[in-house]
Amino acid sequence: MAEKLDIAKSTASLWLREIHLGDGARERLRERKLLGYYKQTLRRQEKKIAEEQLYRIKARSVLKNVTISSSTAKFLAAVIFWCEGSKNERGSVRLINSDPNVISSFLYLAKRGFGVPRNRWKARVHLHEYHSDRKQKQFWANRTGIPIKNFYRSYRKPNTGKRKRENYPGCLALTCHNGNFLKELKSIWGVFSETAGRVR
Repeated sequence: MAEKLDIAKSTASLWLREIHLGDGARERLRERKLLGYYKQTLRRQEKKIAEEQLYRIKARSVLKNVTISSSTAKFLAAVIFWCEGSKNERGSVRLINSDPNVISSFLYLAKRGFGVPRNRWKARVHLHEYHSDRKQKQFWANRTGIPIKNFYRSYRKPNTGKRKRENYPGCLALTCHNGNFLKELKSIWGVFSETAGRVR
């Protein structure tokens, strides 16, 4: 199917993972000596799902006693910024990512720890040619709570057209013009890394 549709094998696998073969299809696979491979693939998928569920249970156990205080929010925001933010900006906090959960988590932490409201942020969507500008802006506005009027003109990234990433929302670049916010983020991470990063 990947060859027929000229798509990546990973994309074809994602599309077909919920499909279960009927008796006729199984018989055709058996004739082609592929039934064993199909069953093996199903077992791997079931094992992977079971493992993911187990680790999610462990994660909930870890997080159930974690309280997001103002100080904790500041620290977590500083960690995300140090991983994904721009370190060369002057007077502005800038962060870019394609994961809506990373973006929305950072905005929540910025509000919880630093009191930065959603309407203080400016946003620019980075899109490929196959994206709908209006649709993707609305998607990110809904996920972030940033007003549409705060979105700059989108940036169009070149695309060869040979491969389209299904359900890829594009990247969102966040900008907040607040020098004190930037200095505090950098300082929190700097002090933490100087102590926690030492070899013991």
